[in-house]
Amino acid sequence: MAKKKITRKQLFWLFLAGWVVLSLVLSILSFSAMNDIHKDYVSSEAHIRALLKTGELPDWTLCRGEWLVVRLDFFLRIIFLGGLVFFSIRWLRNKKDQK
Repeated sequence: MAKKKITRKQLFWLFLAGWVVLSLVLSILSFSAMNDIHKDYVSSEAHIRALLKTGELPDWTLCRGEWLVVRLDFFLRIIFLGGLVFFSIRWLRNKKDQK
């Protein structure tokens, strides 16, 4: 059996579909993380009380996991957007050269 070769157009659409799905998933995760940060954030009064008692804020106020998700979302979007622009330009140049 002969193997089917994937065309550049198919690769472009596959990349675009994957980016859209990943972008949707990252948007949901990022929104959830930001919502968690909003809920876990303590008021200035509570911060002052915690600082006066122990000299530092409780560890849970840092929201480390949530901020990690937000940063990961940002960097992956930049990488995928860059890739999408790169592949789009190459695809358009190839299409122009074929004419």
